[in-house]
Amino acid sequence: MGVHYAFMALLTALIERETSGMGQRIDVSLNAAVNVTTELASYNWLVAKTLVMRQTGRHCGSVMSMPTQYRCIDGRYVNTGVPPRTGRQYETILRWFRDLGLDAEFPEAVFLEMGTQHPVLDLTKVGIDDEITSIYSAAREALAFASSRMTAHEFFQSAQKAGLPVGIVYSPDEAFEDEHFKARGIQVAMDQPQLGRPVLYPGAPYAFEKTPWRLAGVAPGLGEHTAEVLSEAGIAAPGGGGD
Repeated sequence: MGVHYAFMALLTALIERETSGMGQRIDVSLNAAVNVTTELASYNWLVAKTLVMRQTGRHCGSVMSMPTQYRCIDGRYVNTGVPPRTGRQYETILRWFRDLGLDAEFPEAVFLEMGTQHPVLDLTKVGIDDEITSIYSAAREALAFASSRMTAHEFFQSAQKAGLPVGIVYSPDEAFEDEHFKARGIQVAMDQPQLGRPVLYPGAPYAFEKTPWRLAGVAPGLGEHTAEVLSEAGIAAPGGGGD
């Protein structure tokens, strides 16, 4: 955790150096890094003395928010992501709903229409202002309604093509075989000496145009580096071997 904050601080210092020409000494507190890793919990307690609750697939909060993960007709779950917050985003979800032919079956579609009239939806008024609350809730309910009418893959493909940030809830092995990840080069074949054949490993989680990237090697075998580690520590390896 401390490394993450050190890395962000390093990038910030580099940006400042490009502007001012001045370098900086970076001091990262591991205790502070761990503390704020609890995200909203620390701030809510220090400022308002309120406790937050964990919420599946979304930020913790002192007040429970609407679910973001829904079950599709094939039994798979999808994550509906961040709800619309601008009039243009409400136009997108309303157009998508109409293209699917679901608007006539969804009574709350009128609130999606109302959402298009707000340049920016003031989320601080959710739960306070009836109109804002209804507009916000309608977007979540619309995504849930659509997911109940199709398979997880159909929902994912359809919503993504419309410009809505949604995804399928995958297990790690399912994500590894997803066509989108494979197209981005996530699968990297590495020779596995213990098996005598190549094995697919997860590659870079990002795609850079020019920055080189490669896997340094496969996962070490049992005792592969024991002698090396003991030698650096000044300890003789048992039997003079590596196991």
